[in-house]
Amino acid sequence: KMLSHEVDWKSILRNFIGRARSVDRSTTIRRINKKMPYIFPGCRRPMIANFACFMDQSGSMSDEDIALLFAELGCLASLTKLDVYHFDTEIDEKSHTVWKKKGDNTPKQLRTRCGGTDFQSIANFVNDSKNKGRWSGAIILSDGYAPTMGATPSTKILWVVTPTGTTEHVRQGDLVCRMSHDNGKFKGI
Repeated sequence: KMLSHEVDWKSILRNFIGRARSVDRSTTIRRINKKMPYIFPGCRRPMIANFACFMDQSGSMSDEDIALLFAELGCLASLTKLDVYHFDTEIDEKSHTVWKKKGDNTPKQLRTRCGGTDFQSIANFVNDSKNKGRWSGAIILSDGYAPTMGATPSTKILWVVTPTGTTEHVRQGDLVCRMSHDNGKFKGI
C-alpha cells in the first residue's frame, strides 16, 4: 500500500493552485524591498488564482465520462472560482458558466458539443488578446485523444484524463492526472 501510485486528487489540485500565482502586483512602503531595502518600496502580490476549466465534449467521450467530469468539477468548485467552457474542435463560448466556492450553483449536466477533439482551440482561446493573463491556470478535462496542443506561455495547464483515456498527446512539462472510478481518486502520472 505504501508503494501504491494512487494520489489523492485534492492534493494534486492544491499543489496546482498554489503554484499558479497571480501576476498582479502593487507597491507598498510597508513591505521592505529585499534587493534594495529602504531605497525602493516593496511589492505585494495577491494570492488570488483564477482558473479556467475546459471540458471535452467530443464524440469519443461517453456519457459516463461526462458525468464523472461534472462530479469532479463540483469538487473543484468548492476550492476556487472556475470559468467552465465546453469544447470539441472549438470552444463553445455560449456554454460559459462560473462555478463559485460558496452556494450551490452547480449547473445541470448537459452535452452541448459532439464533434472531434482539437486541443489547439484551447491554446488559441487562452492566448487570444482578450483572454491573455486572465487565468493563472487552466484545467483540461478530456480523454486525451487529439493532436498535441501548442504553447500557452502565460497559463499553466493541468490535464485530467478519464479512466479510459490516454496521455500520449499531453505536452511535456504539464501536470497530468488520470481519473479512476475508485473512491474519487486520480492516478498520478
